[in-house]
Amino acid sequence: EGVDEALLRSAWWSVELIEVEAGRALVEFPAFAAKPGAEARLQQWLQLDRVRPLPPLSPEDWLAASARGDTVQVWWESGWWEATLLGKGADGSVEVTLRDPPDGRAEHRRKFLSHRLRPGWAWQAGEHDAGSWTA
Repeated sequence: EGVDEALLRSAWWSVELIEVEAGRALVEFPAFAAKPGAEARLQQWLQLDRVRPLPPLSPEDWLAASARGDTVQVWWESGWWEATLLGKGADGSVEVTLRDPPDGRAEHRRKFLSHRLRPGWAWQAGEHDAGSWTA
């Protein structure tokens, strides 16, 4: 059965790396059961461009320096979702538009507490080194 491929591609999920071979990696997803109700976690082969190291910690003042329209990532439904920053509330909330939400809508506006956001980190794999993160 497994998990819908579109869902796996719609966010960045934490995984445990099990094996790497010929441009792909076998990973285990702690967020997904192998089958409904099972304790075993989903294992799946992914192309290496869908596997990346953890990004750095967010700079302390990153959100204050962010502006409407900036790309951010939101911790939601056990994954990091790409989003566009719409505004910051005085109560510590942040409004965003999620990209590729799981309900299939093209856009999905939601409010989150600011501690659930991080910069819109992008991983650039290197040709001659491991690679680097940019925000």
